[in-house]
Amino acid sequence: MTIKSKKVIESEAEIQIPCFLRDKQQTHMLALLDEKTLIKVTRLERFTVIVNAEPDVFSSDIADAWNNWHSMTETEFFDVYHEAVDSISLHPKLAV
Repeated sequence: MTIKSKKVIESEAEIQIPCFLRDKQQTHMLALLDEKTLIKVTRLERFTVIVNAEPDVFSSDIADAWNNWHSMTETEFFDVYHEAVDSISLHPKLAV
């Protein structure tokens, strides 16, 4: 007989702010800038998403990122952020 069980360990961690995280593929990046500002950047082959929200909106994403992603520097994050903003900006494309 086989019995399957699932063990869930819950813990709390204090995250130093600002905090910058990325996944292994570098397609998802997350920045906690202060207690009220989270920026999430997703860059995939066919679309780019930039989200600015209060951290509690993405609390499960923050927990997953903290436990499974890698840290990155502020400069690395904002390089990616500015590339993402440029990729969705219409002004330079329409002004020409």
